[in-house]
Amino acid sequence: MSKNSRIVFITLLIFFIYHFIRDIYQVFHIKNPITDFLHWNHLWCEPYCNYVTIPPEIFIIIASFIILKRNKIGLLGKIVFLSLIFWPFALLFP
Repeated sequence: MSKNSRIVFITLLIFFIYHFIRDIYQVFHIKNPITDFLHWNHLWCEPYCNYVTIPPEIFIIIASFIILKRNKIGLLGKIVFLSLIFWPFALLFP
């Protein structure tokens, strides 16, 4: 795996761990700077918005960890990249 690919998967791992923690805080209605940073409510998924992203987050966290451990992108890395295509759509909906 190239250095750039490794940086990409480390970045994904950090971002999705942050996002997962933020969603857990939101599910339990814990208000703090983590839950408010770069967050806005969506009308299309109320009241399930916090729950909708948890399964993909867990998948990407586990998959990124495995990819970094194996030091090989392989099919799992391609699936992670394909799953990232759907994340911007959630931002586009009101």
